[in-house]
Amino acid sequence: TCGKKKKKPKIIDLQEDFKVELDDTLHNELLRLHGDGKFGIIDKVMSWVVIKDGKIISENYSGGWEQEKKIHLWSGTKTVFGLLFAIMEQKGQIKFNEKLSEILNVWKNFDGGREHITVEQMLTMTSGLNYELANFADAIGSATLCKTCLGGRYFGTVTEPKFYPEKIGQFQYVAANNMLSYALKEKTKKSVGDYAGQELFKRLGIYNWNWWCAGYTRRNWYYKGRCANTDGNYVETSFHGLMLTLRDYAKIGMLYLQNGRFSPDAKETIGREDWYTRSVNVPGEYAYLYRKKGKNLDYYCAMGLGGKNTCWIPQANLVITVAAKLTIVDGSLIGGQSCNDSKWFGGYCNKFCPQMCDVSENETEEIGAEIENEEPGQFGTNADKFTNKVQELLGLDLN
Repeated sequence: TCGKKKKKPKIIDLQEDFKVELDDTLHNELLRLHGDGKFGIIDKVMSWVVIKDGKIISENYSGGWEQEKKIHLWSGTKTVFGLLFAIMEQKGQIKFNEKLSEILNVWKNFDGGREHITVEQMLTMTSGLNYELANFADAIGSATLCKTCLGGRYFGTVTEPKFYPEKIGQFQYVAANNMLSYALKEKTKKSVGDYAGQELFKRLGIYNWNWWCAGYTRRNWYYKGRCANTDGNYVETSFHGLMLTLRDYAKIGMLYLQNGRFSPDAKETIGREDWYTRSVNVPGEYAYLYRKKGKNLDYYCAMGLGGKNTCWIPQANLVITVAAKLTIVDGSLIGGQSCNDSKWFGGYCNKFCPQMCDVSENETEEIGAEIENEEPGQFGTNADKFTNKVQELLGLDLN
């Protein structure tokens, strides 16, 4: 006899708030493990949202982290940028086989192979470009990255990542560059923030967001959600810098889980539906700016520095979103304190990027990078531990 055909999951309207139906067994066990320090003492998991069949089955905030607190997604920003390029493709504003040299004037005179790098290669990080960070502190402002990534006015320096033509087609993680930001701005004639707000966030019911701006002055480096100056070379950063609440970050995972369907009544998806299939089928462990994980059961994650992750598991109709505090592994400490603090702003910042220090203590706290005055912990492993524990408690076998 034939077995019953598996019922398709219900499409959840992402413009509405998630319904909450706690799974008491799962929720209480996660709280117990969290209280016992099983998800880290240093780099500790501070908050999570677990969504099954479109409903929140466990949610928790601790240590001053609250439901309305925006967290810095770090490289989770890259995954959101992948969605923006899916929308651009859908609207006919870009083709993934286009060369950057056809989009950006600064690339037109390159030779040696760099002039052939395509949008597709940038999205899959197979372009042959590789930015080799000296340490994780470089991700928000070292002597070179300060002008390359945060200093958007120096447009030419977006070409600075090293190029290895022999490695074209091979995955190399490019931690920091703003080339995709400039490409979006050039092709849409809009700022990243305006485009994301109109084409993505509005359709997901996301209104409480900020985005770091690549610029030098106080108000142009970071300006309450978008760049203050949109007529120059200032751009919202494509490699990190987006800040969302944890529930809104979970909506990004839900959108991927639903293959771009943001509402059961919507006539079209966000991005072409085949884009989601194509991204999953990209060879290797990296899709269009997100990670492919799991062996026995496929799942996928947007992953941010220190454990700012949202993971979606299609076969279980499950989204696990988690945020851990950040302690950089080499001992450098980032964020959350005033510019006079010698651990970060008084050291790296005042030495390399003094313009970054022209922000108040309240603003540095709002920017969202947390500081821990303890010994350095492990890099993002506690967020992975949490994700694995959830799947274990739900009887899944992802690994």
